[in-house]
Order: sequence, then C-alpha cells, then structure tokens
Amino acid sequence: MNAKPFELHYAVAARELVLKRYNQKITVRDLAETIGVGEKTLRRAFKKYYNQTIFSYQKQLRMEQALQLLQQGDKPVKQVARMVGYRNESSFSRLFRQYYGDPPSAWLGRDEMQL
Repeated sequence: MNAKPFELHYAVAARELVLKRYNQKITVRDLAETIGVGEKTLRRAFKKYYNQTIFSYQKQLRMEQALQLLQQGDKPVKQVARMVGYRNESSFSRLFRQYYGDPPSAWLGRDEMQL
C-alpha cells in the first residue's frame, strides 16, 4: 500500500477527532482545518487507511453506541437518538433499521444473546 506517513497521520488524527465528537455535527472542512490539511487530501487519506468515508465511520460509531444504550433498556428511543447525535427520532429510527434490520424499539433491553 504505498504508505505516505503524512497521509496516515491525517487519517489517524481525523479518526481520533471523530471518536471524541461522534455525536456532534462534524464537517470535513472542520476536521481538515483542525488537522491542517486540505479536505480532498483528508478524504482520500481516511478512505485509503480505513476503507470507508469519514461520515460512514461516524455513522458506524453512532449506531454501535445507540445499540449499546438501547440494550441497557433504561432510556427511551428519543433520548438515545439525541445522545448519539440525531435531533430527529424518525430519521434515527430509519437509519438504525437500515443498519441493524430492526427498529430501535425492538432492541430496548435486549442483549445479543436473545437473538
């Protein structure tokens, strides 16, 4: 993989920022400015090293965290949606269903052993 150390650095830096702020609105422009690189370079580096876009990675983090919160069973779907960065419960529910195949309400208090 013709690795360029600076590209790896950009990708890792972006990943760390997204990990810390996965539940906030993040733009590639903001990430690129924070890291000190162009948007196109950052997009290309992230895709090269993580084999997905920055936004698909953020969505993955949001969905994984939402699943954990729902499985705990002590928060309503609307609260979970807001906690992971979605203002609109129906948008969250639609995306969650696409990602996991079931609506978020089906996961309330359910652990993976119950599948």
